[in-house]
Amino acid sequence: MRPRQKFVIELLLRNTGSVPFYLPASLDTLTVHQAGNEGRRTFLFEIHFLPPDQTEEVTAVMASSQGSKSVAKSLCRLGPKESVSVLFEGDLIPILGWIAAGVRDVSVQATCLEWTLNDERCFIRARSKELYSQNIVGITIQP
Repeated sequence: MRPRQKFVIELLLRNTGSVPFYLPASLDTLTVHQAGNEGRRTFLFEIHFLPPDQTEEVTAVMASSQGSKSVAKSLCRLGPKESVSVLFEGDLIPILGWIAAGVRDVSVQATCLEWTLNDERCFIRARSKELYSQNIVGITIQP
């Protein structure tokens, strides 16, 4: 992979709980987060870059989706044990400094988390725990 080349991440999200989960599924941030909308949430898809020596880690948000109870089709219902496949693009821009220093092998791990916004104003009311993918994938960077 080349430093400025994009790559696609496929993430399988599974509801392991016993109640339905409503995944924010809209890319229309302005419509979803309009004042007056209820139950506004943002779901973030991140990549953790792990260097071979494990000394430091870099985390970068690669994509986000939005949802609100007030906006039709902005939430995707996942019943208990149901799953959905999510595709998003990643890139190596967050670790260009590592690449310039000669790092050629890194590992990546996808994570996701959710922010719940206050209904009355643009304020993050709650943050979920970060969920880590079970897979860590190695990438070799070509100079």
